[in-house]
Amino acid sequence: MPSQAVKRAEQWAAQAKDLRGSKLRQDGLCILAGVVSIGADDLEKWDEYKKAVIADLLAQHGDRLHSVVEHNDEAYPHLHYYIVPKDGEEFNKLHPGLAAKFEAKHAKKNTSEQNIEYKAAMVNFQTNFFERVSRKFGMLRDGPKKERVPRPVWKAQQAAAKRDAAMMRETEAKCQALMLEALEATAGQTAAERVAALAQLKNEMETLRADNARVCEADTKAKLDQVKAETQAAAIKLAEAKQVKQEAEALKAGAAATAAAAVQTKQEAEALKAGAAATAAATVQTKQEAEALKAGAAATAAAAVQTKQEAEALKAGAAATAAAAVQTKQEAEALKAGAAATAAAAVQIKQEAEALRAGAAATAAAAVQTKQEADKKNMEADAKVKAVKDQAAVYIAKTKGERATARQEGYAEGVAAGTPNEVKELKTELQKADERTTRNYNLAIEATRRAAVWEQSDKQKSSEIAGLKGRLQALTPALQHNNAAPGNAPSPRL
Repeated sequence: MPSQAVKRAEQWAAQAKDLRGSKLRQDGLCILAGVVSIGADDLEKWDEYKKAVIADLLAQHGDRLHSVVEHNDEAYPHLHYYIVPKDGEEFNKLHPGLAAKFEAKHAKKNTSEQNIEYKAAMVNFQTNFFERVSRKFGMLRDGPKKERVPRPVWKAQQAAAKRDAAMMRETEAKCQALMLEALEATAGQTAAERVAALAQLKNEMETLRADNARVCEADTKAKLDQVKAETQAAAIKLAEAKQVKQEAEALKAGAAATAAAAVQTKQEAEALKAGAAATAAATVQTKQEAEALKAGAAATAAAAVQTKQEAEALKAGAAATAAAAVQTKQEAEALKAGAAATAAAAVQIKQEAEALRAGAAATAAAAVQTKQEADKKNMEADAKVKAVKDQAAVYIAKTKGERATARQEGYAEGVAAGTPNEVKELKTELQKADERTTRNYNLAIEATRRAAVWEQSDKQKSSEIAGLKGRLQALTPALQHNNAAPGNAPSPRL
């Protein structure tokens, strides 16, 4: 019972001494407790397994084992056992981990090394318990997660452990049978003969156990190696299958991407084809516009020639008018000389001159107004010419920009579409059209400028001629009156 174990632990603690010979402290260790459980796969072995555990505890600890309690009210059945040292014994010698740590400390090792010794001793404690008890029931020392082995290998290890357990049980049964036979055979012998026979039998039993263990180990190793090789081959095939699947997925994705790219390329080709058609239509339209500009430039040149001819005719008329004005001036001088001969005529002529002066002032004012109107018309003409120039420049710049853009797009699209010869011919035609347009534009500007100069010159000369005609019209009544006066010689007829 656990209570009896506790009572015995209190008795031991009352007489125990520490390493310095002093009485054990109240928090000193005085009882060793442990737990033994079984896994879910081996529940059917529990009854035999717990008997083997208790037998091993008695064999290891003897009368130090004071209590073993079974618990079946939880998920897995297990045993709690309690061990108390004998009077005069040290507690550290019962616990393998504390014993190893004490020895490491006695050897003046540091705390880290003492902990390492403690852990190693506890691992050996569990391993030894496995070899003495659990292995006989086909159990394994470690699970698959700790060893990190594939499931087939783990299953093979379980099967090998079960075979080993069966062989070990068979070996133990043979050993017990041999022991019984030896006891019966030596029943009438002396104690010394019986001891010698039992010692020889014990050696034979140890040899049999060792041979069976080697056979089991070799058979287990061979089977495990075979399973590991098969598992590795399966893993390799699985990896190859995964790689092939990945490659297939990659090829599938690549094929889908290729198909999408093909569709996109087809759409781009259609777009390029449509763009090329639009470029060709724009080229034809541009060519037609260039022809129209050429025809307009030709018409402008013809109009400029006609204007020049009219200007020449006006110039000739102006020369004739100037000659007539000189002649008129000479006749006026002659009239002035004749008018000076008579005072009455002079007075009258003076009065007429005053009238002529007033008329001249009116004529000058009219001339000024005419000049202002002419300047206004010239400014309007200049503004129109400038607007024409600006519009022509904007149009040409726009045309050049559109042609340059069309040329570049057409060339790029043409190259992409695989028609470099058509693009080259189109480029040549556009360059020629640009040159003709620029040349016609320059001719039109020059003709416009000359027409403006001629128009201004003609307006100026027309103004002068109009002034002279006005003066002549104003002098005509006076001249007629002078000719009609007595004693005056007739003046030459204009």
